[in-house]
Amino acid sequence: ASVSVEGVPADWAGLPKATTALLVEFRAPDESGQEAYEEAARGVLEGLELVSPVASVTNTFTRDAKTITGYWKARKAFVTAVGGARPSGTTLITEDFAVPPTRLAEACETLLELQTRHRFDAAVAGHAAHGNLHFLLAFDASLAADVERYAAFMADFCRLTVERFDGSLKAEHATGRNIAPFLELEWGPRATELMWRTKRLIDPDGVLAPRIVLDRDPRAHLRGLKTIPRVEAIADPCIECGFCEPTCPSQDLTTTPRQRIVLRREMMRQPAGSRVEDGLLEAYGYDAVDSCAGDSTCKLACPVGIDTGALMKGFRHTRHSPREERAAALAARDFRAVEAAARLAVAAADRIGDRWMTAVTRAARKGVRPDLVPEWLSGIPGAAPRKMPDTARVGATAVYYPACVNRIFGSPGDVSLAQAVVAVSTRAGKPVWIPDDVAGTCCATIWHSKGYDAGNAVMANR
Repeated sequence: ASVSVEGVPADWAGLPKATTALLVEFRAPDESGQEAYEEAARGVLEGLELVSPVASVTNTFTRDAKTITGYWKARKAFVTAVGGARPSGTTLITEDFAVPPTRLAEACETLLELQTRHRFDAAVAGHAAHGNLHFLLAFDASLAADVERYAAFMADFCRLTVERFDGSLKAEHATGRNIAPFLELEWGPRATELMWRTKRLIDPDGVLAPRIVLDRDPRAHLRGLKTIPRVEAIADPCIECGFCEPTCPSQDLTTTPRQRIVLRREMMRQPAGSRVEDGLLEAYGYDAVDSCAGDSTCKLACPVGIDTGALMKGFRHTRHSPREERAAALAARDFRAVEAAARLAVAAADRIGDRWMTAVTRAARKGVRPDLVPEWLSGIPGAAPRKMPDTARVGATAVYYPACVNRIFGSPGDVSLAQAVVAVSTRAGKPVWIPDDVAGTCCATIWHSKGYDAGNAVMANR
């Protein structure tokens, strides 16, 4: 798979396809223990024919944190490589199993052969010390032939794992619908019947996870397979793993990045004229597009590098009218005046009162657009000083660029943020310089985050 993972050596791409890589980490309570591990490993490596020479054979094992992090990223890129490279519109199934560690290599070879025979991408990764292996399978759940190909693979895989390797059909992850039809193969009729008796005793009405772990249907793993309709190219590689969810600022408010993509897929899955699609579209505007922070932190956690924030900003841009785009661009071109007017309005609002300002801004938002007119809130501070603190370029340690929000809004107390930064840096012996022409400039986030392309281009270039 042609994927790029930060920290992975570039020459790894030229290794033979059948290459096996072992990542070994030594941990010891002291230096002598660490050296003993390394010495023992050197002896093992010297007796091996390696596909690619390892520096550690003749030199020392790396203790460089950056290099180590790169190797761990490469190990964790298994999902990225296989999941991100799956054909568009295919369902991705991830499985894990275990075999006795002494038979690990044989099990890997057998699985790769089985994947190839059933026309799946051949790849396997795992935890060698525990005989635990992971693999992924991609197929089109909307095609009967693909589903049957998947069924044939699962039948062969389960039989091989149990009968040839005396292994476990599940290792790290729980038994679910995919393995339910094969429980009796693994555990035998007596143990399986004991599971059923326990289930009936605890859950006589079958309301707990019905037909998930225990199911008499030999084709239970093929029932209700989820299709994966094509969506926007930026989000289409999503494997719905959920790694992005903890990073999302709106996860407890509306939706997560994964849910935003899943909802798009559900829209594409609906037939023409679907009332479900109409309802999803109606809710999607706020629940997905408006409430996305647009900060793209989801991309950092995503194993296939999806930027859901960029997708939401794209939707925001699409729904802007030409008039709104022109208004946003005009605000960027004349931002010096906009900034001065905003500061003046904040100062005036301090005297006018919150209730009147709230009514005025709400009316303006209805007449223009919420994206372009912020609503007044009672907690908004007063205006910032009109003049920036005096600083000198000569002798300055750094350039200080006060953000436009801090040039409009003041800070609690008598000292503005800019004044505080200048004072503290001077006391520390690291004076800063504020350029004379910062007024009317901005980092462009105001336009970029809301999808105003023309305004963003004007301000970003300025």
